Amino acid sequence: MWCQWVKSYLLRGRSFWTLKIPGDCTWVWRKRFNLRPLVRPYVLNILGNGNPTYLWHDNWHPLGPLIDRFGPRIAYDAGIPQDAFVSHIIHNSSWMFPVTQTFDLNEVRHTLPPLVQARLNGADQTWWTLNSNGQFTIASLWDKLRTSFLRVLWHKVVWFPAHIPKCSFVTWLAILNRLSTADRLVSFKLNISPQCGLCPGSESHDHLRTTSVILFGKKKKLE
Repeated sequence: MWCQWVKSYLLRGRSFWTLKIPGDCTWVWRKRFNLRPLVRPYVLNILGNGNPTYLWHDNWHPLGPLIDRFGPRIAYDAGIPQDAFVSHIIHNSSWMFPVTQTFDLNEVRHTLPPLVQARLNGADQTWWTLNSNGQFTIASLWDKLRTSFLRVLWHKVVWFPAHIPKCSFVTWLAILNRLSTADRLVSFKLNISPQCGLCPGSESHDHLRTTSVILFGKKKKLE
């Protein structure tokens, strides 16, 4: 329902991929516009009857979105509106692309994909290329965009079912030596004492680990 409302009241027959960001749009809508360059390469349009795939803007042609490759001039040379669907150049189950003498349009015409007769009676489909089933998932996009590293040996010590987020976060910082210990704060040229608040030693990650082992050992003996 929300998608239909967006198409009717926000897009109004225009392509989402090339629509200019309105000056009075909401923060969420603006963020969606800004994410277009990241998402667009992974959205593929599989042709059926040519509706509702945009002829110049969508990724249905082997050359990619035609207006990105050749610019808006190509629509003018072809005499076809920029908001036309692919069905505009399909007639009697065959391509009816305008015959012109421009190099760009000749390249488009000679590389048109074959029409699949079994699909011509159905609507076009949108295919998410990062999943084998064509369905969009946030996990697939995240795995594509993020920088992945080898799994560390201690990950189950920090992140496990029913963990306390605050404790796991502090433990994670301690393993990476990123706690705000006194010695690190002094290295940042902050005017504080490097001395530990529990004993005469200097507060550092190694000192905290040693102190924790000693205190934990004494506790175990008392028990």
